[in-house]
Order: sequence, then C-alpha cells, then structure tokens
Amino acid sequence: MKLPAVAIPSHLEMLVEMGYNINARDEGGWTPLHEAVGALKLENVHILAQLGANLNIRSNEGTLSAEGERTENTKALKHGKKYLEAANKSGKVHFIQLAYHVLGWLHLQIYLNSNAKQESLLEKAKQWCERSLAYLSKHALDIDCDKNAVQIGQDSRSRKARLQQVLSQICDKMKLQSLSLRYHSAAMAYAVRAGDHDLQYRCLLSKMNFSGDQRLKTAIELVHVASNLDQQASCEAKFILAQEKIRAKDFAGAKWDLISMLASKAHEKLDAEEQRSFYQILITAYKTIERLRVLPDADEHFKMKINEKVADSLYEVGFCEISLEYYKQMLAYACQTEDKIKALVSVAETAKELDRYEEALNCFVEVENLENTLNICNAKKADTSLCIASAAANIDSFAPHEVLEFFRKSECLAVYSHQKKTLYENMLAYMNENDVDKDLRIETEAKLISLSNDQENDSKRPENGEETDENFVDEWDDLSDTQVLARCYEEANRHSMEERIRSEKDKKINLYGETRMHEAARGSDTQHLEMLVEMGYNINARDEGGWTPLHEAVGALKLENVHILAQLGANLNIRSNEGTLSAEGERTVCLICSLFHRVHNDY
Repeated sequence: MKLPAVAIPSHLEMLVEMGYNINARDEGGWTPLHEAVGALKLENVHILAQLGANLNIRSNEGTLSAEGERTENTKALKHGKKYLEAANKSGKVHFIQLAYHVLGWLHLQIYLNSNAKQESLLEKAKQWCERSLAYLSKHALDIDCDKNAVQIGQDSRSRKARLQQVLSQICDKMKLQSLSLRYHSAAMAYAVRAGDHDLQYRCLLSKMNFSGDQRLKTAIELVHVASNLDQQASCEAKFILAQEKIRAKDFAGAKWDLISMLASKAHEKLDAEEQRSFYQILITAYKTIERLRVLPDADEHFKMKINEKVADSLYEVGFCEISLEYYKQMLAYACQTEDKIKALVSVAETAKELDRYEEALNCFVEVENLENTLNICNAKKADTSLCIASAAANIDSFAPHEVLEFFRKSECLAVYSHQKKTLYENMLAYMNENDVDKDLRIETEAKLISLSNDQENDSKRPENGEETDENFVDEWDDLSDTQVLARCYEEANRHSMEERIRSEKDKKINLYGETRMHEAARGSDTQHLEMLVEMGYNINARDEGGWTPLHEAVGALKLENVHILAQLGANLNIRSNEGTLSAEGERTVCLICSLFHRVHNDY
C-alpha cells in the first residue's frame, strides 16, 4: 500500500512502523518522497529521508504540484526553489541545509530523466550540493546540538555522507572520475562504520557506473548489502548481479540466478519496465547458452552465423560490450568478402555505440577497401564514405580541415536525397562545435534547405542485389518467448527438486527411519531411483527395522527396482530385523528369500 506522504509527521511515522512501503511507486513511478517534495511538506521530506526513503528512485512523470497536477521539469525546479524559500523563512539551519541538498538532487534527477542531456543541469546540481556541503560544515555543531534536527534528518556526519553520495553520482556523469571516487569512498566509509545499509546500497549502485573491471565484484557486494534491506532492494540487486554475470560471459550463472528469481516470483518485485527487461534478458541468456553449445562441432560458416545470432540478441537487450566481442568472433570466421564486410559493419556500428570511434573508423576504412574489390554501386560506397566521415568527426586527433575533407568525399559519392540530407546535417553539427569558416556553414545550410524543397522520391531507387542476405534461422528462432519461459519453469522445478534431494541426502524422512532411497525403492519411478543413486545416496541405508531399499523393493514386489538396485551394487546379503508373518502368525522371510533367489539367478 502506498504511503500518504502528505500526512502529518506523527501519522507518517506511525504508518512506517506499521509496515507501509516507504518506497512504494504509483503508476507514474512516484514515491512518497516525490509527493512530499512536490507538496512542499518540509518536515515530511526530513522524516522520509531519515526513515530510509530512496533518494535515487526516478519517477516516470514530472513533479507533483501542491494541487496535485503533474508538471514539467522547469516547474519541478520552481517547486524546489519554493522549498528553499520555505526553509529560509523557517530560519532553521537544518531545514536550509537539506533544501540545498534537495535542489542539487532535483537537478540530477531531471538530468537523468531527460532524453537530451543538458550539462548545465549537472553543473547546477554540483553547485547546490557543494553549497549544502559548505553550509553543513559551517553549521554542523548547530545541527548536532539540536535534538529535533537530529531526530528529523540525522546528524551532520550522516547528512554529509548522503551529500557525498549524490556528489559522487554527479561527478561521475561529469566525467570527473577522481573527484567522483573520492566522494564515493568517503560516503561508503561512513556507511560501513555506521552500519547504514541503505546508504551502502546507494553508494554501491553509484559505484557500478565507474568501477570498471570491478563491476562484478561490486554487484556481489550489492547483493550482500541488499539482504539487509527490503525484498525489492534484494530483488533489484540480484537482477543487477545477473546482468553483470552476462557481461562477464558467465551465461550459465546468470541464467540460474534469473530462473531462481522466476521460480520464486521474486521478479514480481521489480517495476513494470524492469520486469519486461528481466524476461528479455532471461530468454536471451537461455538461447545464448544453447547456441554456444553447438559451436565446437560446427563448420566455419555455421560458427560465423551463430556468433552473429548471439551478438545480435545481446545487442538488442543492451549488452553492447559483450555483443562487440561476438561480432569480432563473427568476423574471425568470415571467409567470403561479403561476409567480412557485413561483420566489419556490425563491429563498427557497435563500437560507435560504445563511443569507440577510432575502432569504428578503422573498420569502416577496411569495409571501403573491401568494397573497392567488388562491383558495388556508388550509392553503397557513399554510405560507407559517410560512415567514415561521421566517425572521424568524433575523433579529436583529426583537424577540422581533415574531417571536412572526409565529408566532401562523401558528397561527391552521394546519389540519393536521404544520403545528402544526412551528410549536410552531420556537417552542420560538426561545424557548430568546431571553428569552421562561417561562409562554409552558410553554404551548407543553403544546400540543406534546397534539398528539403527537392521532390525527388528515394523510394524509386533501384534495389541493390548485394544487400540481400540469406535469412539464417536456427531452432531457437522458432521458439516463442512463452515456450522458452516454459522451459525455464521446467528447469527451475527440476533444479528445485534436485536441490531438495541434495539437502535430504541420507536423512531420515519419517519416524520409521527411512530415507528417500527407501521411498523410491517401493515406488514406480525408476528414473528417480537411479538419480538418487547417482547423487550419492546410500544404496544400503537401513531404517529402524534394518530394512534396506532392496528389502523395500522386494516387499513391494517392484521387480524392476530390485534389478536396478542389484545392478547398481546393493548388498544382497543384508538381513532385516523384521520379516513378514505367516498364516500361523510366525515370522518368516520366505517371500523375500524367493525373490532374492530370482535376482541371484539373473545376475
């Protein structure tokens, strides 16, 4: 149930104590903290922050005004400033300090939520947080001596650590890596000392973005810390760990982490967007494992196609780094010139996504060299030339006149309007960021305007035969997402059963002292019986009456089980302490002995 953040402070604390979710999100992604900030409920913001509200959850919409209307980002900042005005009017230093913090945090959230990333938002976020830090340093003693301030928003050390955590995020986005790491280390050190698991969790989430080759280790630590928080945080951490395992190419480990979440329904704790991502990543991991399984025995061409399939699927779910590795494997197995061109283009485009423009440029140049050996039309050559120019425009080592020369070459080759339009747009974007002759910019703008008035229909251009490619489909393409998920559920159930069996190995399961082996021996599932033996169960385990699984099979007249147990090494000479009763009420083992003789005769 969602927590009503506009409640009076005492009522708010009572609801938290009653178990209300402090980070519950509505359909717009709003948490109680979003509500409190939007409604300018100053003290409620302090209480929610003190009680562990997640300051890093982003909503799907704008900020909520006091009247309950959703507004744009600019209005959200106005509310933040009104919040500061209210704090200043109160004259309380702990309110003013947190108001600076909230303004910095708001600027960061707006930057993260915006499609167009405005660097000015980060600059202002940094300025407000640093101002809050300086103000806190000046008034730390005042805050620490104010019991009400400490009760509402914690002491100066805790406030400082939370500010440092936000600053580490801001500095990371601004590519101030050393400063980001310094803020992170300070915040994390405090969180560990104070046993503040929520702050540790937020610090580790931030660290994921700048920890380089330590991402997997950080994700493991994140899961450990999240175990001290609520189920949602724990689930999110496990999902993050699974994704990091994929980046480390531990597809099997990732698959079992995800299947475990699926079987336990832990994935339902994720928000709607994350749940969609969860299903797609699980399906991708499952198919990737099955596709890689056939690689060792495949020929070169098939290996190329399988690596392309794996790379494509990983790229589609956002794993560009690992996708690039498989595109390179695709290139390694490509023998035909056309296949090499296709693989090089895939490597280049993926490298561009990762801002590795020099690598992309080298691949496009190699594509151009290979195309020159084939009978390829000018339109196709123009596409490649434009890719070279666009990549060069993002490499600092090239002087403006060199980049413009690349664009001029593309212009000479361009055939269709859409090619020229893209070319001039890219040229203008480059000119706007570099010191280029003003007359050339005006000339390029005129060409673009002239092109917009051109009624040429590119749809009439002839089809290029060389662009067609065989439609390679494997058995995993034929399976729907629902079918793959059904297989995952089956594996989850089997895995769960195997784990239960391992945990119960040779344990007594009832008052008679029987084990699972006894139970299986008198049952009808021969595969289950054989599996227990394979998993190391004692084939000669004895219950309270001295009965072994073989006695159970004989007594239940399960002849096939008797054969299996005898074949797998059951001791045929163990006698039980009990027998069966004759018609006269005397103990006898005749039935058992006669069946034993039949087994002896067979073996």
